[in-house]
Amino acid sequence: MKAPYLFIILNILLFKSVNTFAQSQCNSSTPKFTVNLSTKADSIWLSSSVGRAGACCSGGTNCVEFIVTLSPNAEAVVLEIASGAQPSGSLSYTVNCGTPTAIGQKFCVTGQGPHSITFCKSGGNDNVYRIRSIPKPLVTANFTTRVGCNSKISAQGFQESTIQWKAITNGTAYQSTIQCALACDTTIIVTPNNPPAYIDYEVSGTPQGACSGVFARDTVRVSFVGSISSSISPSSNVTLCKGITTTTLVANAVGGNPPYSYLWSNGATTQSIVVGAGTYSVNISDATSCPNTSSNVLVSIDTDNTVNAGVDNTYCAHTFPIVLNGSSTQGGTWLGGEGTFSPNRTTLNANYTPSNNEVQSGNVQLILSGNACMHCPALNDTVAYTLKSSPSPTIVGNTNICGALNQIENYEVNSIVGDSYTWTCTGGVFTSATNQNTVSIKWDAYGTYTLQLIQTRPNACEVTKTKSISVSVTPHTPAIHRD
Repeated sequence: MKAPYLFIILNILLFKSVNTFAQSQCNSSTPKFTVNLSTKADSIWLSSSVGRAGACCSGGTNCVEFIVTLSPNAEAVVLEIASGAQPSGSLSYTVNCGTPTAIGQKFCVTGQGPHSITFCKSGGNDNVYRIRSIPKPLVTANFTTRVGCNSKISAQGFQESTIQWKAITNGTAYQSTIQCALACDTTIIVTPNNPPAYIDYEVSGTPQGACSGVFARDTVRVSFVGSISSSISPSSNVTLCKGITTTTLVANAVGGNPPYSYLWSNGATTQSIVVGAGTYSVNISDATSCPNTSSNVLVSIDTDNTVNAGVDNTYCAHTFPIVLNGSSTQGGTWLGGEGTFSPNRTTLNANYTPSNNEVQSGNVQLILSGNACMHCPALNDTVAYTLKSSPSPTIVGNTNICGALNQIENYEVNSIVGDSYTWTCTGGVFTSATNQNTVSIKWDAYGTYTLQLIQTRPNACEVTKTKSISVSVTPHTPAIHRD
């Protein structure tokens, strides 16, 4: 298995000279490269093609210089000629102008640097240079995993063919948890069904750089925690009742290795979110590298419970009762009101007769309270009625007229300040004004006639009253004769 740490930096830098380098060992004529290998101990860098020039290390001529910064976990470096004409004769490079090292051979370093690597040789042919960083023998840092989750551990800085993995907790009891024990720089740890709190694993082998000896070993501790489960509160699908447009969803996790991280389907990363209608899911991860756990919930708008008490309106008293026009998908009850509901308060289209107090006050409000449904509380809706008093005239006067024609009769109703009066008749002749509460009529023909009064309040409530008038000849009484 190839080391996963190994990568090649293919970003070929263009040749560039700079006037000064704090660690430079060469004059300004020497081509120089800055090489940053600090992020990866097992890495490779390639230069652009460049010729040699200038002088380095108090004597070398026709040189090229590399200012190299290494990872803290690197223990050696190697300079190689990757391409181009190979210079003749022996080839060597120096690190920080120290002891020459043959091209292609490692040089053990101390610290990250920067280190000045120089290569000098007669001639000036162009070459591409390769710098390799060789890691110290190291193993994955201690970590925690979950029951039911297999994990990967890796080693670097060893010759892969010499690597040996051992489970050293409780003798060899857990050796079977190592998927590949020999010649693997990466192996899978199969978590046992009932693991201990931790298992220590040892890796050993021959170092790649041999700067730390001919044999090395390191240990990683894998700790185990229980599985993780997730849920969303509220735990069941959510219904938004009338008047409510949002709800709060809270993600919950149990088990695993806190702290937890959250990623909702709407992109939020907080534990709770405020949302409207829709379907939402959350992925919860812990401090292990094991797969996430997820939950989802549906938020919908209630369509099962609607209440409408009807439209506000104005009524005159003589038009009572008011026919209510309520609707409720779950049924309901009328609340409020001093008057009477016929047949009862639970009839949505009941007839309502306001009380005298309500008429005098000029208004009444009725509340239709809808019955609660399975998932939403009772809903209320209010209707307001403006109430107006109405005239209640009674026409007083002679309605049966017998005898000669052209008799004048008087008719009247109670006089109400502010009310207006309009009299009409299908027969007879008015001998007085027709816009007062009293009127006089001369009956000039026999027959049956209709007398009508329209009485109107300033509030526009209007009542019509009629009276039937009979005008007839006086009946003849025959004489009585004695025999």
